[in-house]
Amino acid sequence: MDRAGKPWIKYFDPASDWARLHPGLLKAFPGELVEITQVSRDGRRLMFTVASDRHPGAYYVMDRTDNKVTLIGESAPWIDPERMASSMPIEFKARDGRKILGFYTALDEEPRPLVLLPHGGPFGVADKWGYDADAQFLASRGYGLLQVN
Repeated sequence: MDRAGKPWIKYFDPASDWARLHPGLLKAFPGELVEITQVSRDGRRLMFTVASDRHPGAYYVMDRTDNKVTLIGESAPWIDPERMASSMPIEFKARDGRKILGFYTALDEEPRPLVLLPHGGPFGVADKWGYDADAQFLASRGYGLLQVN
């Protein structure tokens, strides 16, 4: 995760096969997080997920012998990511000067009524960048959503 909470990728061994393969997958799914979840014993086939703040997720299999990628299924095929709201990492300073991180979700940049979505905590529970059904529901009804960590 970056400082504001949006995921980013850093490879421990940039020369590895997986570090060379992964950027191509990221390029094929712009704006989405691609996570390799399973690899066959011989390393020829892999399963990966693709998801974002606007897309609840999809599962794919890739055959590395011909680089063919096949969609296995969508987590919620009825959801159109193009119609969903973006979740933007935000940060601001509290009265004591500490940096507070969170996310703002809205369909556009127009001023709109704000809903604060609190969570339990302060330890062990946090909002993270990704698809949030509650935030998307309220954003689709014209609200802006603030989730603060």
